[in-house]
Amino acid sequence: MVLSLFVLISWITISAFFLIPKSLLKVENIIAFFCLSMLVINLYTIPDLDFKLIQHSFKLELFICYLIQRNIIVPVILIISMNLIFLKLSIMKKIIIAIATLKILCSIELLSIWTGIKTYTGWNGYLTIIALTTLIILSIIISKCIIKIRSFTSDYHL
Repeated sequence: MVLSLFVLISWITISAFFLIPKSLLKVENIIAFFCLSMLVINLYTIPDLDFKLIQHSFKLELFICYLIQRNIIVPVILIISMNLIFLKLSIMKKIIIAIATLKILCSIELLSIWTGIKTYTGWNGYLTIIALTTLIILSIIISKCIIKIRSFTSDYHL
């Protein structure tokens, strides 16, 4: 049941990505996805495997849900957020998008805790909020770098 829920969430997330207006080009979205995937995998691995602050489930179904959350849901939500933030919107709307992204990511994190996908052994909710906020800020920095690279390459026609 939990696996079907996380597959549904990932399907909705991917569908939302294809439906939103995009401020980044296809190649830029792919590069951003790979960069964010590396960040997210590190963000989930360091507290889990290195410091033993978070323990993921060893049941196969729940571990697959953990991988779906880590490798699909979180990076795609961040890509959606990046594309929306870099549209020509007011600063207030951009802040609202960032806060909504944080709330969605925290909700998915809570869902993974409630369903037993992971348990906090030395971690807490405040550290999750700090880590996810840092991840959102890093995704904005990555997208700004990608946009600067685009403008640099278009100026010099490489």
